[in-house]
This record gives sequence, structure tokens and C-alpha cells, in this order.
Amino acid sequence: IDNKRYNADYLSRPTQAAAEANGELSHTDASHLVIGDAAHPENGRFLTAELAGLGAGPKAAELDRVVIAVASGSPVAATGSTQAVIEFSGEVNGIKVKTAFARIREQASAYSIEDYAAICGVDAARITDLAREFTSHGHKASCEMYRGVVKHPNGYYNAVAVLLLNLLVGNMNWT
Repeated sequence: IDNKRYNADYLSRPTQAAAEANGELSHTDASHLVIGDAAHPENGRFLTAELAGLGAGPKAAELDRVVIAVASGSPVAATGSTQAVIEFSGEVNGIKVKTAFARIREQASAYSIEDYAAICGVDAARITDLAREFTSHGHKASCEMYRGVVKHPNGYYNAVAVLLLNLLVGNMNWT
């Protein structure tokens, strides 16, 4: 993430229609704003059009979510944007928010590559080289999980991590 080896264009498409218009097979919630205020009753949930002061949205999961439109830099309902900002941290209608991608970046940056290497028992240079190789092939690269990684007490979280790698390079649903 620090080296911007993720597929920002793919991650910036907030709806299926926006993704398909850009030749993608799927979209993500990377650009959707998440409430990050412990005192707010909706803390940790996606910001809705109504909470953002945009009026009542359609109240259907992704359709009511808010993003920051690339074109205007203003908050809009996800359905009103063909491309949205993936790195945003600030306030919308007095509510502290961050994009889902900004939250992922924050969590991934909790440790240095050397810390992760020590935890895994793998050389940091090897991790960096593998990351560079994996992110060099666009839709032709993928991580697969089978048995071992998910048949573990942390299996669910391991699966989420594997899927997140595929998501970051933009190859969800590609053959």
C-alpha cells in the first residue's frame, strides 16, 4: 500500500454500474465513507446519504452510501458518482469519516514490514519482492486459499486477508 502497488482505478468505482462502465467485473466499498466517531450511534457503519445531509437515499445497502466524488471533491451518494476518492479522512455534515480504504491503510501501517517479517518468520526483503511480483500482473495475478490457510483457528481472518490481496490488485471475479 505504501508503494501504491494497488489498483486505485478499480478501487475508486463505488457501484457495479460504475465498475462495468469502466470495464470491470465488480466494484468495492473502498471509497465508501465509514463513520469513525466513537460517540456517534452509527460508529463503524457506512455513512448514509441522510446522515451526510444529502436527503433520504434509496435505503438499499450500497445505494444509500456516501462517497467523495473525484470530479467535484464533494460528498455524493455512491450511485451519483462514477469514480470516487479512496483516500479521505475528515468530516461530512459534522461527522468524522474515513474511506474504507483509508481504514485498511491505517491497519496495515500498524506495523513496519520488518515487524511483519519477524511475526511471519520470513525475511523482509522476500516479502517486498513477492509483493512487487504479485502486484506486477494486474488481472493475471491471484492468491488462492485451499485448506491449510483456512483450516486453522484464525482461518476466517486468513481467508479475509487472501481475498483482500486479490481485491487490492483488482482481480475479483476475473478468470
